[in-house]
Amino acid sequence: MNYPECVSRSRVSVHLVRRLLAGVAVAAVAALPSFGQYTAITLPTITAKLEDFAAAPATGATADTYIARVNFLRTQPGDANRLWVNDSSGRLYVLDRDDKEFHTLLNFNGTGTNGGLFAQMYTAGGYSWGLVTFQFHPQYAQVGQPGYGKFYSVHVEVPTTDGAATRLPVTTNFSGFNAAGYTTTSVQAAPGTNTSTAIHCVLIEWQDTDVTDYVFTGTARELLRTEGNSRIHPLGDLAFNPLATTAAHPDWENLYLAHGDGADGEQAADATRHGNPQSLATLGGKILRINVADPDGAGAQRYGVPAGNPFVGMGGVRGEVWAYGFRNPHRFSWDVDPAAPTVARLFVNDIGFHDAEEVNIVVAGGNYGWAEREGLRASTSPIGTTTQALPGNDATFGYTYPVVSYPHSDANNFEFGDAISSGYVYRGAAIPALRGKYVFGDITTARLFYANLADMDAVNDGNPATVAAIGVIDLRWDDPDDSLGAGLLHFDGAETFAGVFSGGFGAVPEDRGLFTVIVDTYRARGGTGGSHLPGGAASTDVGRADVRWAMDASGELFLLSKSDGMIRRLVAGPTAWQVANFNAVELGQPSVSGDAADPDGDGVSNLLEYAFDLNPRVSSAALLPQAVVIDGATKLRLEFERMRSELTYVVEVSTDLVSWNDDVPDNPALDVQTVGNHVTAVYTRGAQVRAFMRVNVVGP
Repeated sequence: MNYPECVSRSRVSVHLVRRLLAGVAVAAVAALPSFGQYTAITLPTITAKLEDFAAAPATGATADTYIARVNFLRTQPGDANRLWVNDSSGRLYVLDRDDKEFHTLLNFNGTGTNGGLFAQMYTAGGYSWGLVTFQFHPQYAQVGQPGYGKFYSVHVEVPTTDGAATRLPVTTNFSGFNAAGYTTTSVQAAPGTNTSTAIHCVLIEWQDTDVTDYVFTGTARELLRTEGNSRIHPLGDLAFNPLATTAAHPDWENLYLAHGDGADGEQAADATRHGNPQSLATLGGKILRINVADPDGAGAQRYGVPAGNPFVGMGGVRGEVWAYGFRNPHRFSWDVDPAAPTVARLFVNDIGFHDAEEVNIVVAGGNYGWAEREGLRASTSPIGTTTQALPGNDATFGYTYPVVSYPHSDANNFEFGDAISSGYVYRGAAIPALRGKYVFGDITTARLFYANLADMDAVNDGNPATVAAIGVIDLRWDDPDDSLGAGLLHFDGAETFAGVFSGGFGAVPEDRGLFTVIVDTYRARGGTGGSHLPGGAASTDVGRADVRWAMDASGELFLLSKSDGMIRRLVAGPTAWQVANFNAVELGQPSVSGDAADPDGDGVSNLLEYAFDLNPRVSSAALLPQAVVIDGATKLRLEFERMRSELTYVVEVSTDLVSWNDDVPDNPALDVQTVGNHVTAVYTRGAQVRAFMRVNVVGP
């Protein structure tokens, strides 16, 4: 929708057409790679608005535990109104985007009186135990295709003996689930000595007969069961190559799995376990790739190993291995650059142990170092006491180093954190300033960051001394429990807002960005964790926010937090210009600070004031660009500065104020020259009696 603003002089008009801004403005500062041990926060801060989207049903006791352990969110293929969300406590929901109602599709938690499917499910609160994740088959929404209705899940169980009847699903409360042909698989053992908290990670393929319903009706088959020597770092994420949408693609039906190391790499006293992440004979500490098509029907094989996997055919190795040397690669994501639409790249976030967190660009056969490397440094022996500088012969080992690596923060420092969250290359529309950037964050502290994709590519050079610089994502949030009209609260982790929260939180500082938002909501939803959030964390001393990014099918961003059981989304926040010109209350009032508002009544909207860097509190009409008559009234000239890089400024001409022409090749009478940000447009009137010029200012 266009909203015109007009300034006339004689028979010459400057006509500026506005559109509502759907983005965030930041300074255009070139980012250089950071040299040294860690990534540095040197990029400009980007501001976005945080909106509460949905509150998941409470599934945990509110005394010192998580409200709801929401872990993943994905859009159901073919229906953008259906968002699937899993609560690690066991429930797989279909969330209606419009009415925010949660429908339980399946309940995996069959322990005690929970009434779910799997009696051996490991459901202890915290970390990644329980129902870990789910993923859709590329043909999920395609009626009549073999993959119609297929999706995949990973959950964690306590160990049982192969063939035990207690591994089978209990379908009492799920009459639509036909489990007659369901059989279990033999566990793929992890070498080394098991601890008392060893686990099994179970990968299941489901096939629903009706993808429009909220009740599962169909069948399932267990594809893979792997062992973890301890309860942390399980099988953590699943994804298909986004380019492999048909059987003609060489990666068709190849499922990528992010498998943690079960805490093996940090074991100093068990050489076997310590070596597992580097061993190609094991599945833990790896990115795996399997083909989910059943290779032998009713036979013993449940999946295939793609012939193109990098270690297929080598003796003594697992052909499923795609890349190795990871500790806890709990999240990964694919990106396809519109400028290179035939190339998909895999980004893997690996949680560190002692010193550093990592973002890796992963390729087939790559060795990402753990447990001999952590971040950009060498691990020590015994493991975990510290890290040290790389040896002089490091290049001979062939390790691939992260493109982003940030350090662990001291207790309550909150600058970084100690456990990297998920990450995505943002290509959505809501926040233009983040477009083409890799967004990620920290699970514990809820700090949110971004890196320029070009910088990440530049340091993906084999040189461990280079990592990309990062910037902070700053938030504005409207507390739903404060007074009406209180406006947007500013959360960047660096400013104090004592007394503005509805609940209070013991001794926790009220200046910790998203962490404080989660604290506030945790208490509002009945959390009674005393002076801390649930979970242990060395970098806060006051618990874990437990934050993960998620992205819907349109590429827009969500934030999931287990502590308060909330799903939030990011939308366009106020620009730096708005922040400089309006107070916190006004920023929450579109009638004052919105794009279409005109708080000083000068007839110039805020968007136009912003486009030409004017003051919305002072009459500015006379300061807008003015066209002038030159060369004996045969020409019009219009000059202006393009003040905002995310806006498009287009010079247009007309002879009747009805039809406008901005096509310079088809209109040789219009000459537009740009030098830097300075634009000079000259229009030769010829024999026309009237002529008009305008600048069409268009938002992203």
